[in-house]
Parts: sequence; C-alpha cells; structure tokens
Amino acid sequence: MIDDSYVRSLTTAIKGQIREAELSAIKADHDAEVAKAEAPKHWAELKRWLKEAIEQVSAELPADTLQYREESASKLALHCQAGRRTQVNVSFVEINGGIAVHGNGFNAEFEPVIEGEELYYMLSDSRSHTRRKISIEAMGKHVLNAVANYRQ
Repeated sequence: MIDDSYVRSLTTAIKGQIREAELSAIKADHDAEVAKAEAPKHWAELKRWLKEAIEQVSAELPADTLQYREESASKLALHCQAGRRTQVNVSFVEINGGIAVHGNGFNAEFEPVIEGEELYYMLSDSRSHTRRKISIEAMGKHVLNAVANYRQ
C-alpha cells in the first residue's frame, strides 16, 4: 500500500502543474489580445516616425537620396543612394506584433513584450548580440542608421 502522505504530496504537485498550465494559457490569451490591440498602434507610430525623419533628412540631401516606400500594410522599404544603393526592409509580423528589419548587412528583431496591459519592444540585435527595451524613436534610429550605413 502507498503511503498516504506520498499520495497527497504527489497529487498536490500534479494539481499545481495543472493550475500553472491553466494560468499560462490564460496569460497567453491575454497577451495575444493585448498584442492584437496595441502592436498595430506601435507599427503605425514607427512608420509615421520613419516617414517624418526621412522627410526631414531628405530636405538636406539631393533629391531621391533617401526614400521611404510602403510596399504593403505590413512592409516598407527604405532606400539610400549615396555612392552605392542600399535597402532595408521593415516588416510587421501580425501574428505576434513583432517588427523585423533586414538589409544592408543588418538584421534585427524588435520583439514584443507584454506586462499587464503594456506592450513594449525588446531589441535582439545581430551585431551586438544583446536584448534591451527600446523606444519607437530608438527603433527608427536603428533602421535609419542601417539604411544609411551610419555608425554613431
């Protein structure tokens, strides 16, 4: 016969695992709802920031040196013609709210993180191999620096 204290201990542990799985599923559902509501707003803000920044910088450059082009609702391309032509593609990943940047030797993922009702981004940078919280303005600067091949 199995010891009653062992049975109680084992069932308590299993019930704890079941509860953790239930809470994890509830959090995943909540996070998906927050991402669905908030991530498109951040994407729109990043696009707006990039467009304004390119307009300001382009005012100081020869025509068509730096260009912004929306290829779809979830993808844009930035071009810089300064001696050689460079291109960076920025994509919004609708499934999780992430933002990916690729091109000109630069690859970065702006990964969404949800805490409560707040969504913010962490940068996973292929150059520095670090992860850190990043603002929309800092995202934009990373993207513009990549397309212009500019290192601060």
